[in-house]
Amino acid sequence: MADLNPKSLNKLRVVDLRGLLSSRGLSTSGLKAELIKRLREAIRNSEEDDAEIPMQNPGELMDVDEENVEDDNQSTDEGDPLEDIQEAEQDDKSGEEDMIKADEEAKRRADEEARVKAEEDARLRAEEEARVKAEEDARLRAEEEARIKAEEEARLRAEQEARVKAEEEARLRAEEEARVKAEEDARLRAEEEARAKAEEEARLRVEEARVKAEEEARLRAEEEARVRAEEARQRAEEEARVKAEEEARVKAEEEARLRAEEEARVKSEEEARLIAEEEARVKAEEEARHRAEEEARAKAVEEARRRAQVEARAKAVEEARLRAEAEARAKRQRKKPG
Repeated sequence: MADLNPKSLNKLRVVDLRGLLSSRGLSTSGLKAELIKRLREAIRNSEEDDAEIPMQNPGELMDVDEENVEDDNQSTDEGDPLEDIQEAEQDDKSGEEDMIKADEEAKRRADEEARVKAEEDARLRAEEEARVKAEEDARLRAEEEARIKAEEEARLRAEQEARVKAEEEARLRAEEEARVKAEEDARLRAEEEARAKAEEEARLRVEEARVKAEEEARLRAEEEARVRAEEARQRAEEEARVKAEEEARVKAEEEARLRAEEEARVKSEEEARLIAEEEARVKAEEEARHRAEEEARAKAVEEARRRAQVEARAKAVEEARLRAEAEARAKRQRKKPG
């Protein structure tokens, strides 16, 4: 602590100043000038305390008193008890004085801290008031700027509306002029169209008369051509009718001839068919008769063969029966006694 020179504190940083104040239990808030002032006062107070006799701790005093009491107890046999009591009272009085001085020192430090705290509070209040005032000034400036901006916007809107109104009036005038001009143009076009229409109608009437004359001439020519064509058609029809009648007559005769030939052919074919059928029928009957005779003959032969077989079988059976009877009779005769 004695190494610090109050004149060299300006060279220290704020961090170093606050570290020194914190090590002494002092406030570390404030600007650098306040920190230097506070540290100089602490150094000056410390130098004054070093010049005085260091105050002992009350606990140490009590320890010393206890040691003295123990020494007194140990040396009771050696000294006078009254002197020991007086010495103890004197020691108690010096301890009380030391405690009073310690209380005064603590009170002085508390007053110093209260003063520093009051100064810090005053500084903070001043800063807060300055901040509030700055905010109020900023708010007023913002309101003034907003008002100026609103007035400027209103002026610009008024100018814009006036400009728009002037443009609208100019546009309406231009539209009115354009409408008048368009009406004049329309009237002129209507007159021109009416004149052109009249000329066109006159031209159409002339053209229609010409077309009508041409149509009448064409119709007369067509009528004459139609009459000539009708006469030619009638002549052609008459010739065609005569030719058709002749062709029909020839065709009828040809058809009659063909029918007669066809009928004769059919008749001859029918007669030939009937003859063939009759011959086939006769032949079939003859064949059937032959087959019947052949079958009857074969049947008679078969029946004769069967009868012969039956007779032969019956004859054989009869012969066998007779032989059996003869054998049986002969056997019975052999069995009779001599």
